[in-house]
This record gives sequence, structure tokens and C-alpha cells, in this order.
Amino acid sequence: MNMKELPGVVGAIILFAVLVAVLVVACFGIGACCGTLTDSGKAVQLLRDLGYSDIQIIHRDTWFVDFKGGASEDNALYVIRATNPSGKEVTVQVFMGWPWKGATIRSY
Repeated sequence: MNMKELPGVVGAIILFAVLVAVLVVACFGIGACCGTLTDSGKAVQLLRDLGYSDIQIIHRDTWFVDFKGGASEDNALYVIRATNPSGKEVTVQVFMGWPWKGATIRSY
């Protein structure tokens, strides 16, 4: 390789790095976007069906949900405070996916 070819090689490497970065951001953005499409009402109804009462959504998160205890198919995390069937106030996490995955409940 001579010095005349060097700028072309460096340019190709930079272009490749930019394309990889855009692809990574787009993939995470799509996952977060799907999380915004989940219905918080379904998370509340799930807890009601299991006997929980006084249900209050504390926090909703759609970024890096699988790193926070969810499965790779989960797109949203709801942190919910409620009264469990035995009458104790608890905080639980409800992980949800969109469009086909259901919900998973985890207690602290």
C-alpha cells in the first residue's frame, strides 16, 4: 500500500464505524420504541387478576430492559407498588413485551 491509498482506507474505516454505530443506536431505539407501545393497563389488570389491590405505577422504563432483569424479548419495565393478596404492601416489577410476549412479575 502506498501513501496515496491511505486516505481512502482511513475513510472506509471511518464510514464503516459510523454505519455500525448507527445500526446499534437504531436497534436500541426500536426496542425502546416497542416499549412505549406496551399498555400499562395490561400490567395493572394482570396484578388485579392475581389478587393485588391498591395498584400504583411508580416508574416505567423502556431502555435496556433486558439488563434490568427482563428477558431479551421484554420491551418495558413497570415498577408497581401494590397490596398483595395477603394484605402486605409490596413493590414488584412487571416486564412486558410487544407485540406477542406476555408479562412477567418479579418481586424485590
